[in-house]
Amino acid sequence: MNGYEMERPMTYTTLFADAKNVALRERHRTSHPLTRGRQRGVSLIEGILYLVFALSVVIGGIVLFQSAQLSNRVTEAARGLVAISSETRALHQNARSFGTSGTDLNAALINAGAVPSNFQDNTGTGIRHPWNGAVNVTAEDQEFTIELVGIPSDACSRISTVDARGQGVAGIGITSVQFGSNAPISGEVTLTDASAGCGNQATQTITFTYAR
Repeated sequence: MNGYEMERPMTYTTLFADAKNVALRERHRTSHPLTRGRQRGVSLIEGILYLVFALSVVIGGIVLFQSAQLSNRVTEAARGLVAISSETRALHQNARSFGTSGTDLNAALINAGAVPSNFQDNTGTGIRHPWNGAVNVTAEDQEFTIELVGIPSDACSRISTVDARGQGVAGIGITSVQFGSNAPISGEVTLTDASAGCGNQATQTITFTYAR
C-alpha cells in the first residue's frame, strides 16, 4: 500500500470532524427561544426603569425651578415694599401727616422717583408687584397703607408675617396686616395667622399699615 492510499481515510475523517464541530458551534450560537424571551423581558424592565428615572429627574427639576422662582419673587416683593415704605416716610418726614385719609399716593411716589423701576407697570404710571397685581399706596393721616392685590397663596404667608416689634418681610413700623375683607390683625402676625388669613383661594389681597 503506497502513501497516497494511507492518507485518504485520514482526510475524510478530518473533514467529518470539522463539519461536526461547525454544526455544534452553530447550535450553541443559536439561542433558545426561552432565553430570547428572558432577554426581551429584561430589556423591557430596563426601559421602564429608565423612563421612571427620567420622569423623576424632569419632575424634580420642575419643582426646584418653581421653588426658586417663588423665592426670587418673594425677595423681589420684599425689597420693593421696603423701598416704597421707606421712601414714603422720607417724602413726608417734614409734613404733619401723610395726607387726608383715603388719598392715593401712587402718582406722587412715582413722580418723586420713590418706586423701584421693577415695581412700575409698562406705562410708568402704575405700581405692580412681581406677580403682576396692583399695588396701591394710600394715606391714612398719621399712617399709610400699601395694598397688594392678587398675591398667590403660596407666597401670601411668606411676606405677611410680622413680629411683635412691627418688623417683617414687608418692612418695619408695621402696625397691622389685613387679609382680603377680614378684620386687620394688629401687632404680631404669626405664620399661623398668616396662613389662616391667606386661606385656600388662589390669590389674596394683603394690606399693610405703616406708622410714621
